[in-house]
Amino acid sequence: MTDNNQNLIQAVEQRDLERVKALIAQGADVESRTDSGGTALFLAAQNGNVEIVKALLEGGADINASKWKWGGSTALMLAAQTGMVEVVKELLNAGAATEVRNDDEKTALMLAAHTGIGENVKALLEGGADVEARDEHCWTALMNAAYEGEAEVVAALLEGGADVNAQDVVGRTALMLAADQQDAPVVDLLLAAGANIHHRDGNNDTPREYAERARGPAQPNVIDQAIQKQRDALIDAGMRNDTHITSLHHEPEPRQDRRMRL
Repeated sequence: MTDNNQNLIQAVEQRDLERVKALIAQGADVESRTDSGGTALFLAAQNGNVEIVKALLEGGADINASKWKWGGSTALMLAAQTGMVEVVKELLNAGAATEVRNDDEKTALMLAAHTGIGENVKALLEGGADVEARDEHCWTALMNAAYEGEAEVVAALLEGGADVNAQDVVGRTALMLAADQQDAPVVDLLLAAGANIHHRDGNNDTPREYAERARGPAQPNVIDQAIQKQRDALIDAGMRNDTHITSLHHEPEPRQDRRMRL
């Protein structure tokens, strides 16, 4: 790495915008990388410095370059999972690809959902990110958020059109993942969005059975609790339908032999 290139990396790390601009004007290579494989743009995104991001992009930085030693992440991916919403918006406005995947087949939207950065999730959805994209385990962004208990993100993804009943490779849905974590707020959101409480996974288990296994001795079953909450809401609204509620809560479905899907 030449002195100018090394100085550019240092200037970005030090958040020195004027020096960054001067070094670019002097011919510093905006694609120079650190020992860990990150470009100057990657460092600027990590620092959350929008003005330096703009300067590097204007200087010709590859917006979709990935970091060799960070699982193939791009600047957008890093910003998406570290709360740098202004950087996310700038990168999207500059044309960053939303569907590039890292080594785990995750997109920027999945990473933002996994880490619970609601503003980034909304920005990515507005930027055209595919809400139904799947990672190496066939998990969608909604499944990631449900498993992590990120209620705000779950709500944003549902509003963005996420399929509430999407299944992974073994037939699990977001509701099952939330039930397994005993996460009442997320379960409530998913049920309100039409999650199927009767769905069975590849082991023939329902969401209620997930919740039953996960609950502690003194804990209620989170699915039963959510359904009771729905009953109470209907009663309060003067619209109770005993047949519907009883069916929702108690009606057994015939168990069918199903192989675990691989």
